[in-house]
Amino acid sequence: MFNTNVKSIIQPEMKKTLFLATTTLFITVTFAQQQERIIRFHSDIKIETDGRIEVAEHIRVYAGGNEIRRGIIRELLLLPRV
Repeated sequence: MFNTNVKSIIQPEMKKTLFLATTTLFITVTFAQQQERIIRFHSDIKIETDGRIEVAEHIRVYAGGNEIRRGIIRELLLLPRV
């Protein structure tokens, strides 16, 4: 009879522990997958003899809307000819 009482006490506790462990694992995996990242990046840069620059970038990203919302901004430093 003592074993039956211990079994009935342990089973609900084990179920709770298993449920919490599974839930924690699911949440961790979900947040890890939602991390914003650059998947692929390729750029073609062409510098003409007259000084013009043509740049074509091909970027594949996973954007969850946290940091990357409307693309990637580039700033080019242009120096005067000497």
